Amino acid sequence: MVYLDLITNLALLVALSVVSGFIDKRWPRSTRLGVLMQGALFGGAAVIGMLHPLNMGPGLIFDGRSVMVSLCALFFGPWAASVAGLMTIACRIGVGGVGTIMGVLVILSSAGIGLFAHVRLLKATEPPSTRNLYLFGLVVHLVMVALMLTLPESIIISTIKRVGIPVILLYPLATILVGKILSDQVSAIQHAEVLRTSEEKYKSVFEAANAGKSITLLTGEINVNQAFCDMLGYTKEELKNKKWQDVTPADGIEATQKIVDSLLQGKEDSARFNKRYTHKNGSYIWTDVSVVVHRDADRNPLYFITTIIDITERKRTEEALRESEEKFRVLVDSTPAAVMLYQDDRWIYANKAAETICGYSVKELLTMHFWDFIHPDYKSVIQKHGRKRQQGEKTTNRHEFKIIAKDGTEKWVDLSGASTTVQGRLAGIISILDITERKRAEEALRASDAQLRAVLDATPFPIAIMDAQDNNIEYWSQSALALFGHTAPTTPEWYQLAYPDSEYRREVIDRWKPSLETARLSGRPVNTGEYRISCHDGSARVCELYATFLSNKLIVTFRDVTDLKHSDDLLKLKNLVFDASFAANSIADLEGVVTEVNNAFLQIWGYPSKDEVVGNPISYFFKDMGEAVAAVTAINVNGQWQGDFTARKRDGSTFKGYAVATVIRDRNGKVTGYQSSMVDITSQRKAESQREAALEEIRNLNKNLEQRIKERTAELKETIDLLEETNKAFVGRELRIIELKEQIAELEAKITAMY
Repeated sequence: MVYLDLITNLALLVALSVVSGFIDKRWPRSTRLGVLMQGALFGGAAVIGMLHPLNMGPGLIFDGRSVMVSLCALFFGPWAASVAGLMTIACRIGVGGVGTIMGVLVILSSAGIGLFAHVRLLKATEPPSTRNLYLFGLVVHLVMVALMLTLPESIIISTIKRVGIPVILLYPLATILVGKILSDQVSAIQHAEVLRTSEEKYKSVFEAANAGKSITLLTGEINVNQAFCDMLGYTKEELKNKKWQDVTPADGIEATQKIVDSLLQGKEDSARFNKRYTHKNGSYIWTDVSVVVHRDADRNPLYFITTIIDITERKRTEEALRESEEKFRVLVDSTPAAVMLYQDDRWIYANKAAETICGYSVKELLTMHFWDFIHPDYKSVIQKHGRKRQQGEKTTNRHEFKIIAKDGTEKWVDLSGASTTVQGRLAGIISILDITERKRAEEALRASDAQLRAVLDATPFPIAIMDAQDNNIEYWSQSALALFGHTAPTTPEWYQLAYPDSEYRREVIDRWKPSLETARLSGRPVNTGEYRISCHDGSARVCELYATFLSNKLIVTFRDVTDLKHSDDLLKLKNLVFDASFAANSIADLEGVVTEVNNAFLQIWGYPSKDEVVGNPISYFFKDMGEAVAAVTAINVNGQWQGDFTARKRDGSTFKGYAVATVIRDRNGKVTGYQSSMVDITSQRKAESQREAALEEIRNLNKNLEQRIKERTAELKETIDLLEETNKAFVGRELRIIELKEQIAELEAKITAMY
């Protein structure tokens, strides 16, 4: 299969290289435009090959770009090589995958080797020989095989084993094929210049002929008579300098060229054949062509004399019959599927693909029963349905089973069958595709799927895999079961478990479905939003759901944001407390520059907006710079500070404030800034001052009162002493003294009351 795929790819590129000659005729390679167009042709051909490559795995492709880029550089030089190289590099990078680096290096090395050979090998009078073309192709592709070492280590050996030999064998041959086409174009251009001098020879001989006549140069230029012009609907002026290829359909050029080449090689001196010409109106004219080559004395060809007779009507009748047969033959021979007919239990027709799949030649197959190479495990079933099919009975027309090829290899095939008639008798017709590789891939996919599920089970994010219609849930990761405590096999059942509240369930579905369509159309993961999911234990988890479509599956990833939501709620609460506080709150960075304040701060300091506050240093809001420095120093040393200070408002006035400030630390304990909370205590301090003055006045009054009491007490003591002396002097007058004492006591009470 590797050889077949590579040959198919290279054959496409060889075919596309023929277009180079057409470009060279219209835009010669001697002009910059011609060279650039050749670069675009070869780059485009290489890109087409890259889009239909031998695919060795994701991003690991092999195609004929090295052939096209190297030959483009060899034959057309650096400008063309640059255009082709840039186109193929861009395409290879766009394809991407593990082989990107190798692919780009192969393009660059091919262009480099081609440019080196352009200088050393290509000469204006001598195109490269077949030997040189082979050596050139061999060098380019030995380098290509060496560059396989740039692939990931895990696939280097297997890649070299699988494609190394095909590359070394096939690619140099493709280089020879394309190189010879280009060499022939160079030779044709050179020869055209030599032969153009004989264009007018024998012109008058043909003018009177009723049949179409043409003197054709070896390079293809035609000089025709009026009968030929009338046949194709052109004037002589319109056909001037035209080549026979220009009035020949593209699919007929190769066959005609082979006849021309045979004449040029001296195998024949004349030839007769049928060919088509293209009428001016686009229709085809079938002709009977007789051509004679005229040679010089050394038998070197000089030019052709051609007679052309219109046989269109005859050919239409023949073509109608041949067309239906040809379509079937081309279709059958070009398909990779084996197409086979059987009648009376034996094969009566098999195409080339049947030989490839079964290993038997067509001659061998035509001697076999249609069940002879069927694997024993499936032979009876296929024999039963095959006989029903050849008898025109209704039966199963699609089977997958194994066959045993001629070399003993067991292969899986996919058979599609139907009934038909051949020569008026019932027969069976089948097509067989070799699906061995697909079966192996399916097995590998199953193993890979098991590995993937193991990886998904190990991931902490819950994951669900469901069908693209969002109906059946095919897989739940272990982390989903661990988080939710329950799962469900279908989406409706999951809705019931995860969203038991019917109203909320409808809300979820209304949000989920549009997001799912967005993911389906975009082909990218889509965050469908947050959903509150009920768990088996009665708790609820808030999850973000991400939806993405891969192939025919819907992948849903759950991101549990419950704790994050709680943290967000706490942060919002803190911000609310910060903003709603009556105290002036502020935050500053490590440079002491204010980064955030609340409304109370603006009101107390007299600022209309935060814009005038944020960006100023802390000291800007202190009247005394010394107080600011002391506060900041205390915070840096102790991690906090509290105390009174004199603040300066926006209008320059001052007030007394009491502040508490601390450092702000991150989760790792690193200081990231400062925060403070302040209240205006101007009124409090003023009241305290007034209270202190009143207390001082009271203390002074108390001192005066105490002094007066002392003076009165001394006076009373003298009076009492006098009374006692009087009492002593006047015995028997005690009652009077008692009365006097009572009067003195009353007097002291009155004095006390006065003060």
